Amino acid sequence: MPQHFALIAYIFGALCWFTTFTRIYSGYHTLKQSDEPLFEGFFMHQIA
Repeated sequence: MPQHFALIAYIFGALCWFTTFTRIYSGYHTLKQSDEPLFEGFFMHQIA
């Protein structure tokens, strides 16, 4: 099993990068669908 550690580590790292990119992609499209500008809505919620 120790001889396969590097392979398992590379697979794990690739899956981490894959989930990172899918989360960024999903978040971008979720925020893009919103009608209000991102920063304007953020600052208005902080004041209220």
